[in-house]
Amino acid sequence: MNASENQTLAESPWFWVHVFSVFTIIVLMLSANKIESLSSARARNAAMRRSVYYRSDDSSATGEIDSPRNNWLLPSFYLFFGTTAIVSWIQVWRTVLRHRLAEPEESENRDKRQKEEG
Repeated sequence: MNASENQTLAESPWFWVHVFSVFTIIVLMLSANKIESLSSARARNAAMRRSVYYRSDDSSATGEIDSPRNNWLLPSFYLFFGTTAIVSWIQVWRTVLRHRLAEPEESENRDKRQKEEG
């Protein structure tokens, strides 16, 4: 038996990576509207500053507010932490849970063999 097979769930670093990733995804989901409104407000402020700086009243500076290239940060966070949560759960399964679920079957088989021999 490996040392990792005797590891409890709380001792696994992959478990804590998974908990952190899921917690971060939940926080992102709860605060997504606020993050989007803050980022659009910052984009509007930047566009207004740019138009004042160049002393132009054209609306070309405000056209950048809703462009898709300005909205990449939040989906990339979802992608990163979602992938991290999936990979960490696979590692938790491989290192801790799979061995724990296999132990009762092994002990039952061992008990049956001992009864047959004895």
